[in-house]
Amino acid sequence: MRRQIRGALGAALLAGAVFGCAGGDSGAGGDGPAVASIGGAGSACALPVTFDVAKPWKTKRTEPVNDSSSWFHFSHACEIEAGTGDAKVTLSVHTPDGPVGDSPQKVMDSFQGAGLANYGEHTSDYHYNKSKVASSPALEMDYRMSPPDLQIKPSRHRRLAVVTPKGTVVLSADGSEGPASRAFQLAKSSMKVTSS
Repeated sequence: MRRQIRGALGAALLAGAVFGCAGGDSGAGGDGPAVASIGGAGSACALPVTFDVAKPWKTKRTEPVNDSSSWFHFSHACEIEAGTGDAKVTLSVHTPDGPVGDSPQKVMDSFQGAGLANYGEHTSDYHYNKSKVASSPALEMDYRMSPPDLQIKPSRHRRLAVVTPKGTVVLSADGSEGPASRAFQLAKSSMKVTSS
């Protein structure tokens, strides 16, 4: 999908590096846990939810520049880079700028641009799963993207829309299949609504 490729590039250009609690792997003799919590008070990204990310990691938070960080009624609230080398994964969190629906399906459709003329272009093999995440209604989806540029390898992308009492979020996980799947599952399974 063209706008997804443009959005990823735009987010990278807009992102200002904010390094947070980046730590090494905690093996034998390691200090502290192998994961850290994102989204709570005092963390690099203030979000309606918290979730865990494996170390090492760093966050990049985008700031609005002439509203160009808005992605079809969503703002890029936080971007997290976890892992190193071929195992590097990008976790992105978007929040709606206004009303986008009261169900995870409506939120996901709005975020993905369902209904646009080019919706589904260069994407295929969609899977959806309704569930409860952070004790809130959620919709998980994944799909395959095959860009027309042969220099860009086909990849699998994951999205999670969660509608909580504190606010709505869409979590994205992009990267190599194994590491991205593990990072996505860790974030989903550990997600909680931010405490007051």
